[in-house]
Amino acid sequence: MFFKINILITASMIIFMQCSDRHQEQSVKKPVFGGILKTACLASIETLDPQQLIFKTDYKAASIVYEGLTTFVGDCDEPKPCLAESWALSSDGKKLTFFLRDSVFFHNDPCFPNSRGRRLCADDVIYTFHRLADARTQCLEYSMFAGKIIGIDDYHTGKTKHISGIVKNDSLTVTFMLTRPFAAFFKYLATHICYIVPQEAVTYYGDSFSHHPVGTGAFRLSRWQQLKTLYFERHSNYWKKDNYGRHLPYLDSIHLHLISRPVMVISELYKDNLDLATLNQKQFDQLVNQDKLHEQHFMIQATPSYNIRFFAFSLNKTGKATLKPDLRQAIACGFNREEILNSLNTTPAQTFVPAKMLRTSETTWYTYDPRKAELLVKNSGYAGEQFCIASNIETEEVNQLQLDCLQLGLNAELCVQKSDYYSWVFKERPVLFRVSFQPNYPDPEAYYNLFYSKIFS
Repeated sequence: MFFKINILITASMIIFMQCSDRHQEQSVKKPVFGGILKTACLASIETLDPQQLIFKTDYKAASIVYEGLTTFVGDCDEPKPCLAESWALSSDGKKLTFFLRDSVFFHNDPCFPNSRGRRLCADDVIYTFHRLADARTQCLEYSMFAGKIIGIDDYHTGKTKHISGIVKNDSLTVTFMLTRPFAAFFKYLATHICYIVPQEAVTYYGDSFSHHPVGTGAFRLSRWQQLKTLYFERHSNYWKKDNYGRHLPYLDSIHLHLISRPVMVISELYKDNLDLATLNQKQFDQLVNQDKLHEQHFMIQATPSYNIRFFAFSLNKTGKATLKPDLRQAIACGFNREEILNSLNTTPAQTFVPAKMLRTSETTWYTYDPRKAELLVKNSGYAGEQFCIASNIETEEVNQLQLDCLQLGLNAELCVQKSDYYSWVFKERPVLFRVSFQPNYPDPEAYYNLFYSKIFS
């Protein structure tokens, strides 16, 4: 079990490098094919197995390769058709029938005969759901579907060999039978754990499937330099078309650079090593103040993020100082979030759920109170035990929390685990660790899952 404190909600701005002059832009009536897009994400990427994704960066990379039956488009909170071109819902809301597109192909890959990607079919949907429900897969978010599809729990526990509530009608039609109506079920289907995977790839690559993804997305992974760069190439047989009837995508490839420190994003923009970057408010202001650089870039989107960052306590190990409520409260009261807000222009969160999803904004959280924190430390009986503040990257909030702990007389050290971070957290249970959480779907339930479900147990 984890105890969570001190939340921040981030806002992001997507900056694009100006690659052509205005006269050329005006003369081009149709989008041009070709080119390489160089973009970045913070921290490492652990896996590209849809049923094993943990990091927000994992989600970002996987969304380039995979697709699900439904998807979210832009800022829309309601799912739209994707691999399923349409669906039908029974009058009682418990039977959902999906009609697949007949123009979808998997990436070309050695797992298929002659390395040619085959057509998507209903069997792939059924296999994907059996895989995520298989206890051997150890899907972290299986509980999202537990008890919702008829027969899925019996299959998960090994009582049956098939999920009775998922039926193949024909090669392009699949029906889901639910235990009762669920309003968010269509949103579930747009999440990463429902990205459709071919059985051939999972069998062919075995344990290394996480680094050899095969999907139906616009790009396929061609090379992976661990902790450096992922290279994606255009899916030559992608199903989507533009308004002129031409097959997408336009780009030849995407280079996704892995950056370990947020400050390096601006540096890489300066060097023209990035074409596209997501910045926080502080980084954006820094860019605007550089006149020459600002003329070469333009902002294509500014939006509040669904992402939250927080610190959590591990409560599973006995003998830890932070098992004492007074000490946990002392750290919460002694954490000077105002310093971070002033430097990053980050919005403080008073609850896990974004304000726009709530009916009221009358919520409160711990306020900075160093005197109260000092008193709580004394009452806790803390005897100088050393503990770790863990993170996968070194950020301002991590450094600030360590500084505040030291000022309270707490023996806190910073531990940066650049790779296999969450696996390491689950195994080692550090006393205090940083989490950057991106919900799978835009719904309050996705946030509250952290408290009551087994998703992150």
